[in-house]
Amino acid sequence: MGTYDFDRFKDNGNTYLCKDTQGRQNLEDTAVALTKQIQKTANDLKNSLKKRYVLIGDSYLDGYTPQGHVNDFGGKLKTMLKCADGDWFQKSKGGTGFVASSEGKTFMTLIDEIYPSVTQPETITHVIFAGGWNDSGYTSENLQSAIASCYARVMQKFPNATMYTANVASSFDNAEKLWYLHDHVEHAYSYSAINNEHCVHLGYIGNNLHERGMIAKDGVHPTDWGQGIIAISIFYKLNGGEYVPVGRFHGFNANYKEGSHNSVVSGFESISKDEVCLAIKNVYFHNQETIKCESTWVVGRISDMSYVRSGYDTMCSVQAGAIISYEGGTKFINAPVTIGIMQDNLFYVNIHAVNREGTNYETLNNVAYINFNYCTLRVPISYI
Repeated sequence: MGTYDFDRFKDNGNTYLCKDTQGRQNLEDTAVALTKQIQKTANDLKNSLKKRYVLIGDSYLDGYTPQGHVNDFGGKLKTMLKCADGDWFQKSKGGTGFVASSEGKTFMTLIDEIYPSVTQPETITHVIFAGGWNDSGYTSENLQSAIASCYARVMQKFPNATMYTANVASSFDNAEKLWYLHDHVEHAYSYSAINNEHCVHLGYIGNNLHERGMIAKDGVHPTDWGQGIIAISIFYKLNGGEYVPVGRFHGFNANYKEGSHNSVVSGFESISKDEVCLAIKNVYFHNQETIKCESTWVVGRISDMSYVRSGYDTMCSVQAGAIISYEGGTKFINAPVTIGIMQDNLFYVNIHAVNREGTNYETLNNVAYINFNYCTLRVPISYI
């Protein structure tokens, strides 16, 4: 019996298809076309969802420290975001800000400089400005005006981007700078996010640089550890969260030696998201000094502590009851004592005791120690 290959047959004038060669070819061609279209749509959707970044900053982003350069937070953040080289553009210049300039450069001119190297600028999704230190000496109003001008430039060059600001600066040794980072920079950045439609403020990132080892010996620039804290803090913010560093609760001994004066403040320190907490136990005077009440006496240096940055004394003092041992430890008095931190990074005490007659303030000879029942000093983390 023979084998026959046919695709149709006729019966009583009717034609019946056994296989439709052309129809099958059309289906296969359509399947190929649809597959290509699906792949193209998927790629288009992927590209539309892809995030591309421009990051602008100052010497923090340079990775500068007096001990040498460290890996900057920009590179660390890029890795955390799993961002490809072609989707990451970074430019920095020490001494710059929205208002502050260095060699004629500001954050706005850095945008102009980086723009020619940015491929497909219309696809940039994030333009991030990370600074604060250099702008801290300017008023909030000056900064808001400069940020508005920079925002206009960003929208012109990267029309589909959102602009982000991050106050990344910190200081362990400059109380005035620390104050202005909050009351000038943070104030301006937060209000600019309100006044410009596509502008988002990522917050006071510099507050997370709150352990001494995160800042270099100059008290200004982040160490490699500090750079990592900035990177992860921005990463959390960009993803809708907030990184909260955990401060260890541990003891401190803040010493002070000057001439014949030799004393130490002892206690415990910790930090939380919102405040620095000092539980002060006692002040010990090695040389048993004579102390006049209602006078300020320096008793310790905060450089011996891990979490306490410079702060204004108006923000960093508390009055608590204490037992004071004097006359070489043979006599005791119970009196209120103010203890706080001065602008020049020193602990001080002020004893408020009157004499037994109630006619004048007491003078205490040969003071051995001041003992608190754990006097607690709590300060907003932004100010200390």
